[in-house]
Amino acid sequence: MKKKYIKIIFLVVAVLATLIIVANLLITNFIEKKIAQNNSDYSFEITDVNTNILTRTVTFKNVIIHSKSKDSASIKKVEISGISINNLFSKNNFEIEKIYVENGDGYLSKKNSAKKNNEQKNFKIKIKEIEVKNTNLSYNTAVEKEPIKVENIGVILNEVIINTNHTVKQVFKYEKILLTAENIELPINNHLNFKIGKIKADKQYIKASNVGIKTLYSKKELQKHVTVQTDWINLDIDSILIDKYQHNTYRDSALYEANNLKIYKGNIEIYKNKLLPEPTKYKPLYSKALRNLPFKLNIEHLEIINSRIKYAERVKNYEEPGNIVFTEVNSTIENINSMEGNGETKIEINSKFMDNADFKLLWNFDINNKADFFTLHGNMKNLSAHQINDFVEPNMNVETSGEIKSIVFNVNANENVANGSFELKYDDFKITIKKKNKNVVNKFFTNVANLFMKNDKNDNKKVEIKVERDKQKSFFNYFWLCVREGTLQTVL
Repeated sequence: MKKKYIKIIFLVVAVLATLIIVANLLITNFIEKKIAQNNSDYSFEITDVNTNILTRTVTFKNVIIHSKSKDSASIKKVEISGISINNLFSKNNFEIEKIYVENGDGYLSKKNSAKKNNEQKNFKIKIKEIEVKNTNLSYNTAVEKEPIKVENIGVILNEVIINTNHTVKQVFKYEKILLTAENIELPINNHLNFKIGKIKADKQYIKASNVGIKTLYSKKELQKHVTVQTDWINLDIDSILIDKYQHNTYRDSALYEANNLKIYKGNIEIYKNKLLPEPTKYKPLYSKALRNLPFKLNIEHLEIINSRIKYAERVKNYEEPGNIVFTEVNSTIENINSMEGNGETKIEINSKFMDNADFKLLWNFDINNKADFFTLHGNMKNLSAHQINDFVEPNMNVETSGEIKSIVFNVNANENVANGSFELKYDDFKITIKKKNKNVVNKFFTNVANLFMKNDKNDNKKVEIKVERDKQKSFFNYFWLCVREGTLQTVL
């Protein structure tokens, strides 16, 4: 009897195993036929398809995808597991436990926006988890620019819902995300690239390291590719942290929010060739630029930590460009926003100017003020005059000596004009005026200038200033004009 039962059990197991194998083969064959009969805009080549009805898993290996729009992808492995039995009884609702994608390379290009077809088939897919590993992506946005590139992408999405019903605002939703990627390259224009060495993000936190903006050409080579004054930029940032990040909607606009954004150890160098013609394009102040963003922005607190700024201008062909440098830059910015009624943006900057002088600036503006009113309150202490010669000598044909003990300024300004006060205290301050285009002292004008300088060491010199804005130049040019006007009125 025992042998008989064993034989029956063995026979049942053998039959079941055979049925499972046959079923797997039939399902595999069915899937391969469906892929071969596919008449969509995408074609598929797959070297290996395996199914397992016990685990409800389908595995595709060495997948190659081509589209009629020239997009393509190659994927070493795609595994769909935990396919719900209920899928057999539903045409529009599907449930899957997990989709796993490994070692993919995708090549995509920008398409013209297609009109939404309300007659398209509506369906809903629930996926417990999507995981992507070791995948690279290249996305062409324009013919004349390099593609966006992202390497070693890793993504885990949980509780994913894809719903194509036209009544649903969000087609793609998920509960949790963990994203990692490396070597991200994003072309800004034909001569600037934005780069991120590594990024890690979840639904509320982002950390990016080795961030930068790079000009693709050398300072000299860039001049061959532009027709007007164009900034040569080299920016390196050690890391950026964004905390409690959210992406929502506000009055039919995309809304990007964050509680805190921190920038660690930024180092930016900007070079401008002033020998080229000036651009004629209007440049808005920051309040207007924020107000006119195509999306909504709300960052409660931004902090810049231990950073450096170098700015250089070339005004003559035969000399080195003039430089100014800010080091140990630490700044806090409260309430960066483009939202109506959200109040003032407040900026505080502390740094060393030319590696020595203490510099502090308080800067307030409100994006809701259509006149773009803003205030500046600043001071600088203990600047040796010879330290600014690298900038003023090539730019103004002037060499200085002595000591600037303090500068205090207050400015109230708008889109058109700036008014304020400028107070300067200096000690034995002298200027040497050089002949134009020559490294030779103009003794006559030097003696006249020093004769009229107000060298009273005991009193502060305070003057009122008024400056009109050049709207084809930046906010920083506006700021510089205020400082220059105050300095000229004070020392001469």
